[in-house]
Amino acid sequence: MGPLWYIAPNRLTNTGNEEVPMTHHSRPFRIFLLSFTVCAGSTGLLAQSNNEANAGIQFNFSNPGARSLGLAGAFIGLADDATAAYTNPAGLTNLSKPEILLEGRYFDYRTEFLDRGHVFGSKTGFGTDTIDGEVRARTQNIKKSFSFLSFAFPQDRWAVAVYRHELANFRTSYQTGGTFFGPQGNIPLGRLFPARASVDLKIVDYGVSLAVRFGEGFSLGIGASDFQYSQTTRLTRFGFAGFEAANYASNNAIEIDGVDGSGSDHVAVNAGMLWKINRKFSVGAVYRQGPTFHPQAFVVTTNFSGSTGATFHVPDVYGLGLTLRPTDLFTVSFDYNRVRYSVLTKDFTDIFQANGPGPSTDFKVDDGNVFRLGLQYVVPLGTNVMALRAGAWRDPDHRIRFTPQVLPTDNAQTALGKAAEGALFRAGKNEYHYTGGIGIVLGEHFQLDAAADFATSVKTGALSAVFRY
Repeated sequence: MGPLWYIAPNRLTNTGNEEVPMTHHSRPFRIFLLSFTVCAGSTGLLAQSNNEANAGIQFNFSNPGARSLGLAGAFIGLADDATAAYTNPAGLTNLSKPEILLEGRYFDYRTEFLDRGHVFGSKTGFGTDTIDGEVRARTQNIKKSFSFLSFAFPQDRWAVAVYRHELANFRTSYQTGGTFFGPQGNIPLGRLFPARASVDLKIVDYGVSLAVRFGEGFSLGIGASDFQYSQTTRLTRFGFAGFEAANYASNNAIEIDGVDGSGSDHVAVNAGMLWKINRKFSVGAVYRQGPTFHPQAFVVTTNFSGSTGATFHVPDVYGLGLTLRPTDLFTVSFDYNRVRYSVLTKDFTDIFQANGPGPSTDFKVDDGNVFRLGLQYVVPLGTNVMALRAGAWRDPDHRIRFTPQVLPTDNAQTALGKAAEGALFRAGKNEYHYTGGIGIVLGEHFQLDAAADFATSVKTGALSAVFRY
């Protein structure tokens, strides 16, 4: 397999404008820009690897339904429509009539990546090496989808529902210019290969949920889902000479990596509780198990091609919700979610180890605390009702970051690899989302809701309709 960067001979003592050459024959090291990887000659499972695109994939952990989105997703303690089949199955006992709910969503994704510049050292001034410091860029990709469908059938003390829900519908594509590194300390002068990458990921779960009410205000619910998964990822690396500009011609490609995944997972569990303490206060709790998928990763170069299995873990979610109704017209809803993002580095593989790819503890992502707050005010309109909604929620940083236990001190090639990993895998920032929405209830049988969610990395719009009979 080909290297990800060149290492240049040490000719920086030149005083003229001579371009510093780089060689195609340096020892191969690699940082992967896709979600999984494969090693030449390896037949074992490499699983998730040191790949910055892992941090860019976004999961739709917001609860389904435009009504919920307008409330910043704070719906665990409310859970009073057909979206409860996923959000909190115990809430299905809130329904008094059978109902069908369907939703469409619009996503505008902005994905950040390391594009060009010069890090761990200063620019040389040769060719395209003219920028001190890193240059990061963002892509923009839009997805539109039919995101949720549910049918709920309530009875006196129990209810059942079936649903289809999109857990993830993510796409990104980007092109890098080839960042320069070093020289600094034992880090030599080097450059990342320019690359074009794309990720297209979709996860849909088909589920059934059952809820039972005990007494007047306490309900338990449980659900089971089968997850359908598809992923197509591609990365093409392009050769170049020394400090020249990137050449993305197809005949200049030196390597193509990819991941192809499809199929279904074993059944995953979704369980919930709802306790309506009185007319003004209710509390709910949920647990949603994340599925695990096993796609196939491959690599093709001029002298090698091969493939192997990989593993993709989706985080589990624990949630607690509180809902307060100070008046019949005003509702305050608060959710706390604990998302086990740490599973993203489970079975993690470091492909920079001296003896070949192997397990690594140098990459980390913390479990995250997600806080959601939503407000709703109802305006009576004769026989109809209009609801105004607003909310905010905190999305914790869950970028995979490089946290080496021991930094290299004597191996220049390894030092360059670790420097590149440190630049590509770094902590991000917590992100704050702000939401708003409106709903109209027309008589007893129809409800229409619209909402939007605004944040730096993604903007989301939703429109949903409810039919009761």
